[in-house]
Amino acid sequence: MSSFIACGQCWYCRREEYSLCDNGNTNPAVTETMWGAAPGGCFGYSHAMGGFAGSHAQYVRVPFADVGPFTVPDGVSDERALFASDSAATGWMGADLGGVQPGDVVAVWGAGAVGQMAARAALLLGAEQVIVIDRFTP
Repeated sequence: MSSFIACGQCWYCRREEYSLCDNGNTNPAVTETMWGAAPGGCFGYSHAMGGFAGSHAQYVRVPFADVGPFTVPDGVSDERALFASDSAATGWMGADLGGVQPGDVVAVWGAGAVGQMAARAALLLGAEQVIVIDRFTP
């Protein structure tokens, strides 16, 4: 599922602009005060975006569950399916916004799902070497 929480019914959702959903963020006043506008709700962020726990857990409460989640095909393990959520897109965006160029040496802090996807994205963008740093050792 996406990291954004969307109702599927509001003006933004009907335009497929789910990150701006009028109903996904349970605390819109926080971001309206800070940023002048309220984005939709988002898993794993502060109360500014709804205060929802992260989505990389064994069990997750999903508001508007008929909108964002997708069915994982049989034969795809839970561990592999985890990367199909927002991890791949977030990792790619991190590498892209980091300006990774062919021949670069890139360091990625954190070897969780997003970190692994950022490392892979850096390689796909042409990094010569990627170093992943994590406090846990295998």
